[in-house]
Amino acid sequence: MSSNRKTGGDFGLGAEYQDRRAAALRAMEAKAELRKSRIAALRAPETPSAERISLWESFHELRLPVDPHHRLVPVIANDTALSIGEVHDEQKRRLAAKSEVRP
Repeated sequence: MSSNRKTGGDFGLGAEYQDRRAAALRAMEAKAELRKSRIAALRAPETPSAERISLWESFHELRLPVDPHHRLVPVIANDTALSIGEVHDEQKRRLAAKSEVRP
């Protein structure tokens, strides 16, 4: 009994499909590498605190709370390897910048 099934793992899929699959895998790998580098920058001492907090905001799709006693402040400090005081400084800086814009 003979079989018409292909062997070798391509399962009879065309080259176009294989090319798209390879491109998708490369895109996923590039995205993973970008995420790794952004996570490293999130905690890197050479990354400015404002940038670390902005990265944290983009990862979590949340904004830095205005309230210095907000329960996320210590979480942000821990995740960004900043002190709570540094997070408070960024809160104050943003509040001052917002106040300057208003007439």
